[in-house]
Amino acid sequence: MKIILSLVVVIVAIGMFYYNSKVSEQNGVVNTKSSNVSENTNNQDSASTNNLNIGSDSVQKKEVSSDTDITDELDDVIKPAYQVYSNAEEALAALKKAAVDYDDIVLEQFSSIGPECSWCTQLFGSLQEKLQSAETTTDEKSYYAEILAISGRPDNVAYLVDSIKNAKSSEDSDIFSEALEVVTGNNEVVDYLGKQLESSSEELKESLLAALTNHGSKQAIDLLYNETVKKNDPDGFYSLGIGLGEVIPEPESIPYLTELANKRDDYSHLAVKALLNSGTDGLKVVMDIVSSSSDAESNKKLLTDAIDHVPFEEDTENYLKEIVNTTKSEAVKEFAQSVLNDFQADLPNEE
Repeated sequence: MKIILSLVVVIVAIGMFYYNSKVSEQNGVVNTKSSNVSENTNNQDSASTNNLNIGSDSVQKKEVSSDTDITDELDDVIKPAYQVYSNAEEALAALKKAAVDYDDIVLEQFSSIGPECSWCTQLFGSLQEKLQSAETTTDEKSYYAEILAISGRPDNVAYLVDSIKNAKSSEDSDIFSEALEVVTGNNEVVDYLGKQLESSSEELKESLLAALTNHGSKQAIDLLYNETVKKNDPDGFYSLGIGLGEVIPEPESIPYLTELANKRDDYSHLAVKALLNSGTDGLKVVMDIVSSSSDAESNKKLLTDAIDHVPFEEDTENYLKEIVNTTKSEAVKEFAQSVLNDFQADLPNEE
């Protein structure tokens, strides 16, 4: 009887312990959810107050929320402009407000905007008028000019070029020049930029070359190469941070760049840099080119300042380690090891 009574007491005690544990866990979950709901509410209020102006601080605060919520909100923000605004007047009001903080999210809404935007032509006309108005602030002018630059529309690019040529002040000229340097678009835009190179001042030409540097097509690369040869300068605008050596090529441009690199002339090092800019695949092409020759001086010239253009990626690092152990080319091995050493030097120190 005593044994049975003891067993009953033990069972009851275990049951009470299990019950209390479950209650504690549930309370913990409820408290956590309440905290997240409160924080999400505060963040949503903040986003509404900023009128879709999501900066890095607010995104960091939202990291406690679910990844799905963040992704959905960002997708909503970066919809194309014609899905966000009803008409040109509404969009213009949003741009005026966005210009105050140079809102990148709103800029992205107008990037390479397509013909689906039925009111965009009207909007761009309004922006052009405001860019010529003395009442428009400098910040607004810079913002509106960049909207035109990234729209992907040749007529807007032509407006920027004409505005540089006819600028009423050096300040306006600088604004339009800086906008031209970030121009994006298709082959029609590239073709227009190329034609302008033929009859432009050196100042305007620099902005045109910077714009072409943003395009990785074979057409753009060919224009940059031809301008480099015409200038008869091995630097090829590289010291200005533009030109062939700074291009991030599209995949279809790789064979052409390989051809230029294989020339091993004064400009081939620029093609090598462009190939490296494309990632591990481009690096493999360069290593093949270097290993094809035992001319140490030629290889050294080809790899001038090339290390800075090798991207720090896991695949790249693994490939470099592999070829250090397998290559028979001293030039390839030396370059690969130099890049690995550079990678190691960039790693944060662990204390």
